Amino acid sequence: MESRGSGYYEEKKVLLIFRDVCNAVFAMHGQSLPIAHRDLKAENVLLGSDGAWKICDFGSTSTNHKCFNKPEEMGIEEDVIRKHTTPDYRAPEMWDLYRREVISEKVDIWALGCLLYRICYFKSAFDGESKLQVLNGNYHIPEQPKYSIAVTGLIKDMLEASPNARPDITQVWFRVNELLSLELQKRLPDGPSPAVSLSSQDEGAHKRTPVMPRRNPPPPREQSNSFLPHGSSKAGDAPLGAFWATQHAQGAQAVVNRNPLFDGESIKAPLSSKQNQSWVDTSISIPGNRHDHSGQMSLTSKAQNNSLSNNGFRGLSDTEIQNSGKSRAQQPQPEPKCEKDPFNSFVADFDTHNLNIAVGKASELELEVSNLKEQLKKTTLEKAEMTAKHLLIVRRSKS
Repeated sequence: MESRGSGYYEEKKVLLIFRDVCNAVFAMHGQSLPIAHRDLKAENVLLGSDGAWKICDFGSTSTNHKCFNKPEEMGIEEDVIRKHTTPDYRAPEMWDLYRREVISEKVDIWALGCLLYRICYFKSAFDGESKLQVLNGNYHIPEQPKYSIAVTGLIKDMLEASPNARPDITQVWFRVNELLSLELQKRLPDGPSPAVSLSSQDEGAHKRTPVMPRRNPPPPREQSNSFLPHGSSKAGDAPLGAFWATQHAQGAQAVVNRNPLFDGESIKAPLSSKQNQSWVDTSISIPGNRHDHSGQMSLTSKAQNNSLSNNGFRGLSDTEIQNSGKSRAQQPQPEPKCEKDPFNSFVADFDTHNLNIAVGKASELELEVSNLKEQLKKTTLEKAEMTAKHLLIVRRSKS
């Protein structure tokens, strides 16, 4: 940049340089414990022999992301920031620890905003010695050279005073990538972060569509075959189920045009005289004991001695009617057998399958929580060791 004078980069070149830098930052922030570089600047961006832009100088890196509240901690952190960061690229939360904001990897996002400004306009966005200028976000976008609103908008978003208002490195990378032409765009960052890198096997699994077991849905109830003659079917002349070959199905066909029965309620035939006010059934026998068929009384055989009524029914005598009533009262009514409904069976299988999946996911989440707890314990121990070592170094340097 120093040798170019006022020969500013065109927007495509700016975006290609900045995307390479974001690749490296993405690899650092994408670790299980994000690594903050803390000293991103133009002097730490190198051009490799392969033509790729890379970052260097990792002496300022940190994984100690926290909000410093104690005065002694603030004093130590201020010394570290003063020694290992560059004022022109220093985030507001690093200038003023009394803001009580978490110092995390978001300081790199602020530094990336300053770096993009520097690449575009060949100068710093802030005067490094002016603390108030940084805290107030006092900077100016030059009119020349002219860049797109998307580029200047990205600079403004990365230079937000609040760390929470800044985008993360993933959002920055994709915004830069989408500003390039289609032939220059990439699907994912080049960084080796395990969070997003896909092996050839994983990539193939990602593209595959999960195969679900095939199920034939049950026939709609309004198209039930119970209203068809025995032995025939409506849907493609498919064979009927076993139920339709039983005597229950034949009995259901006989009363298809009658009103449905509820709670064992009998159908009463319209009678025209007092002598014919009786229950009539010309085809069904009254069952006796299930194990003793001698107790059955056939109404059809006894009704042959009676004359036909005006309505075409055979009449029964008072004695036969009384015997019939007694037989009905004495014999226990058989409980209706509920045939297995294919629709209910399908719903039950589907619910069971979903329940098994939910149980499996719950166990996986519990295992993941336990792993995270162990990682937190290890991190806490490492942080305590680092703090102790740092305090020892500071005391030695003071002495």
